[in-house]
Amino acid sequence: MQKSYYLAADGGGSKLQAVLYDENFQVYRTGRVAGVNTLFKPTEVVRNNIEGMMKELLAAGEDGNVPSIAAADLCMVGAADMMRDILERLGNGTRITFHAEPVVGLAACLRTEGAVALSGTGSDAFFVKNGKCLRSVGGWGPLLGDEGSGYDIGLNTIKAAIYSFDGRRAPSILYDLVMERWSLDHLWGIVTHLAGNPDARHEVASAATLCAKAAHMGDPTALRIYEHAALEMSLQARTVIESYRELWDGTIVVMGGAWKGHPHMYDVFQSELRLIYPEATVFWPLYEPVVGCVVLRCLREGMSPEALRKPLSEGFAPFIYQ
Repeated sequence: MQKSYYLAADGGGSKLQAVLYDENFQVYRTGRVAGVNTLFKPTEVVRNNIEGMMKELLAAGEDGNVPSIAAADLCMVGAADMMRDILERLGNGTRITFHAEPVVGLAACLRTEGAVALSGTGSDAFFVKNGKCLRSVGGWGPLLGDEGSGYDIGLNTIKAAIYSFDGRRAPSILYDLVMERWSLDHLWGIVTHLAGNPDARHEVASAATLCAKAAHMGDPTALRIYEHAALEMSLQARTVIESYRELWDGTIVVMGGAWKGHPHMYDVFQSELRLIYPEATVFWPLYEPVVGCVVLRCLREGMSPEALRKPLSEGFAPFIYQ
């Protein structure tokens, strides 16, 4: 009898991560490609990336059998319909369920309700109750918003290099890091590099890693950028909490790669919220968001969060949030 597998996938602006696993929580194959948000990438590029990843995931095994996907739990920002179409064309009767980002983020923390502060390439905040998103703020994209996001941190990093070069503010190591990152002979080169670049959003967001490096070196400008990001994220979180204060249990979960840059962002965020809400408890995810999709399938099938702790820790150890 051919074994059935389950698919979990989480995709957004920076990456699509997928896991094919069995009923015993053993990971069979994994896949990872570049971001799949079609607002910022050409549709055909995204489709080709997804199809290529799925082809590798579903390649015949050593026994010659092609893995059969019994159920797919997916979190896809910008390419949900495309992913559904690709899976349906595989023609194996997969049950497909899509989940919202904040619901997946909470599930990766083995929780189903609370406030979520998402700071990845973009940013937004959410209020979730009983597995449903009741309110969201932010998420207006790089031209109109994304305050406190990786893009925002990267943009402020490049601006700090410009201010340092111009002499508008004190010198910062961020100038040297930006020059090195893009191998520039003159800082003006960053303008020509980004102008008309179809991947400019990703390029700007990648400068967040430079801010992280400078912050770990104690650069005051970099630390101020993280403080600014934290304050922007706390404002978004407070807004959704106030909308449903009477339903809130004090849980706040942070999710997204920008939080990993430097602990100063998390520390300022937590301090700001606890000044207003002494009962608040801010949690890091236990796992990467893709595991939240695994959790949601199991919860739907009747497993409790506590019952999932041991099998997840054994089967999905490589996906522990770091």
